[in-house]
Amino acid sequence: SGTSDPKQAKVVSELVRTTDRATRIVNDLLELTRSSFGTDIPIVKSQTDLAALCQAIADELRSVNESHLVTVEEEGDPTGLWDGARIGQVLSNLIGNAIQYSDALKPVTVTISGNHPDKVSVNVHNFGPPIPAEDQKTIFQSWMRGQVKDPDERTHLGLGLYIARLFIEAHGGEITVTSDVKTGTTFTFQLPRG
Repeated sequence: SGTSDPKQAKVVSELVRTTDRATRIVNDLLELTRSSFGTDIPIVKSQTDLAALCQAIADELRSVNESHLVTVEEEGDPTGLWDGARIGQVLSNLIGNAIQYSDALKPVTVTISGNHPDKVSVNVHNFGPPIPAEDQKTIFQSWMRGQVKDPDERTHLGLGLYIARLFIEAHGGEITVTSDVKTGTTFTFQLPRG
């Protein structure tokens, strides 16, 4: 609310973070329950600008992670028919994870590439502890979690990346990860335009 009291601003920021985490956990559990019963995840497609969506999600996350630099880069045509709310959840998860596990001195970079006529790809990159090779094989499964310790020692259900995969696959796309000490970690998803 524009308070000038730093202590109050910190408490409000923590409340926002906690509420956001709780909301994400509840949403993830609802999606997991839906998928467990074999119910298709509902997708409502409309014309969506992926670059604008990435920028909006990055702005939201910057507001509660002011010490981290998040850059959004775009090339080509970032538009297509997607469910903006579902893809927004994917982006929030990927960018949020990238911030959480990044080296705070190096930027988190989101790159939208729309140079292909039939698909658009998004890369979310950070430098930080790499995801072990064996964990990269299972990281998109439900209840799985990499062995990298959470810097804040918070508990997680390990559903975020599984839900992200479900949403991407429901659009006919795919999501992958590469991670090593030298090049950092990059989550990439591709979506067909229609």
